[in-house]
Amino acid sequence: MSATDHIGGSRCSPDWPARKPVLPTITAVAAATGPLSRWSAAREQYLDSSKAGKIEARPGQDRISSPSISVGSGQSAKMPSIERMAPGLVRLAFPSRNSEAAEPEHKREVIISGLAARAWEDGPGIGVLSEFCPASWHDPRGLRKVLRRIMSRLPDVAGALFLTLTFDRKLFADAGSAHDTGRPQIRKVMDKLRQGVTWNAKLYEIDAGYCVKVEFHNDDWPHYHLIVLTRRYVPVELLAELWGNGICHVRRINNHRFHYLLKYVTKSGRYPDWVLGRKRLRVFQPSHGFMKPTDAAVPERPKPKAAPGQPRKRASYTIGQRLHRWSRMALYNENGRFYRTILLARPFRELFDVLVLSIAEGNRYLGNGFIKINQARELIPWLLT
Repeated sequence: MSATDHIGGSRCSPDWPARKPVLPTITAVAAATGPLSRWSAAREQYLDSSKAGKIEARPGQDRISSPSISVGSGQSAKMPSIERMAPGLVRLAFPSRNSEAAEPEHKREVIISGLAARAWEDGPGIGVLSEFCPASWHDPRGLRKVLRRIMSRLPDVAGALFLTLTFDRKLFADAGSAHDTGRPQIRKVMDKLRQGVTWNAKLYEIDAGYCVKVEFHNDDWPHYHLIVLTRRYVPVELLAELWGNGICHVRRINNHRFHYLLKYVTKSGRYPDWVLGRKRLRVFQPSHGFMKPTDAAVPERPKPKAAPGQPRKRASYTIGQRLHRWSRMALYNENGRFYRTILLARPFRELFDVLVLSIAEGNRYLGNGFIKINQARELIPWLLT
């Protein structure tokens, strides 16, 4: 997250340069915000590809630190700090979403120029509108939020046992029934290995923390990756016998591969229909002893407790309904005081593609998916279109 972004790269549409309907909009935004720019390695000079030479940057000049804003339940967040590097040139430093004491490399900087820079210099106006991004394994953007929360607790898995379990399509009626059979079977396999299994006159006993990560093939069938914190080895023939549902693979893993596995659930970005119809599905599940203990200085968020004598409420929406609802939600920050969610008439990205040209022409696009709202009537296209 330390790489410096240019304003033309929208947070709310990571794939928008490849989408044909948005191409005219990209040209307009690029013309309004200036060419691709970046900081040098030493972060002492601002490099502009459209100009010969370099513009000297003087950190600390005209720096504005945004005050904390309430986000409910006593929590607080910060808007980006603004630093005017030169006339028409602004640097936005987005604070870490984890904590104030986060390492600098976890913060993201955005360099903007031209009309977008002047819009930030004019202040937030009435409010700032941005895309709602939930912290969820089921949302490709929200998945990054989840990883930021747990990254410091992930163990060193270099050299750990890496097991892959797949399904034989002939043994099951459909992918959903295979998943319903596979998850409890994984627990049985690990319980047997913990107790010890004799195979070919050798005892294989593994009592170590592990995690399970589910992924989906292009044909919507699931398969599972298990990372077991042990240097011991399990023959693939023994694992296949214990699993009994299909082909297995046994190998070693490194941290880079492990972190890559956590970054997606399906490579195509599309969830299987049988998953969308369910209310709950565990994408990543660590066993006891796999994750590092929580830092005492950063207490975990308390989980809501059910009333005495009443069962804990489960999700009332299916995964598909949640994804659809999230796509139609936006965050609205009024005068830097607080955030609230609003429900849009259509998905945020659809409306953004249609409205971004007029927003850029009106000097209201602040970059990184933030849109300046000067008057309440400017929310009408988002709510009634």
